[in-house]
Amino acid sequence: MCLYYTSKIASKFQVPSIAFHGFSCFCLLSLHNVHSSKILDSITSDSEYFTIPGLPDKFEFTKVQFPVNGRGNENWKGIFEPIAEAERASHGAVINTFEELESCYVKEYKKVRKDKAWFIGPVSLSHQDEQDKAQRGNKASVNEYQCLKWLDSQELCNLCLPWKHQQCEASTIDRVGFGLRGIKQAIHLGLKRK
Repeated sequence: MCLYYTSKIASKFQVPSIAFHGFSCFCLLSLHNVHSSKILDSITSDSEYFTIPGLPDKFEFTKVQFPVNGRGNENWKGIFEPIAEAERASHGAVINTFEELESCYVKEYKKVRKDKAWFIGPVSLSHQDEQDKAQRGNKASVNEYQCLKWLDSQELCNLCLPWKHQQCEASTIDRVGFGLRGIKQAIHLGLKRK
């Protein structure tokens, strides 16, 4: 979850937030287990190996080899802590993996997330050739009318769309607004200023 400030917006408007992870359950579970066990606090040397606790298989790393090695860099701490806090506060997580690929890690990560983890499979594998990859997102996979009909049939709720405006052009926001114009729901668009 890169837009960590959205968890506060979601909480304020009582909208469940969902985290998205583009990496594996093995990585997520490893990060969670190392953080929750505080094993890095007991490691005194950068060359000392430690075993990641609570994994179905044995994996050993040194502090330097571990992705978030806890070496005390305050700049990184200021980035990673709000992201981790927002992820813990989220309603669940969508992960870009599939259960058959890493079944034992999926099973354990689902326990960590209290079954609030959903696996969408490697998204990029759905497009095999370069032409498909180039046109990704240009064609709807569902009928617009069916989508609007389904949305209109849902109980009234709030929809919160976080947006980092410096990463998009006004025309992008216009297109999103145009696409949502038929929804009979309250929509809050959260923009973060520089």
